[in-house]
Amino acid sequence: MRITPRQTAESVTEEAALNGLDPLNPTLCLMQCVYRKNNAVDKNGWPTLDGLVNLYTDGVSEQGYFMATLRGVDRCLKGTSMKYKVKRNDVADNFEQCNVAFDVFDCISDMITEYCSDQPSHDFH
Repeated sequence: MRITPRQTAESVTEEAALNGLDPLNPTLCLMQCVYRKNNAVDKNGWPTLDGLVNLYTDGVSEQGYFMATLRGVDRCLKGTSMKYKVKRNDVADNFEQCNVAFDVFDCISDMITEYCSDQPSHDFH
């Protein structure tokens, strides 16, 4: 099964099920795994502002990039939380975690790409 970056978590799990794979298999949810391994989720499995900002800005000292990432992560978490009606006090099931993680990643990637494409120099050290 080939997964493209733009596929939603829902289409990935549907495709997995059609191919006889377990759609809740953690290997199918790469972004949730990455977020979890980098301490970017809370105890209930939801991505966190601090964790995501730390992940996406690790090793970068350029203030503009940091601020753009902070704004982007905040905006993406709010939008995704509204879309999926996230209740942060509830434990997320695997399907919810995967959907949220993929959508947050897509959104943050778009926001960072937009910032970087507007910069004259791409030297973010």
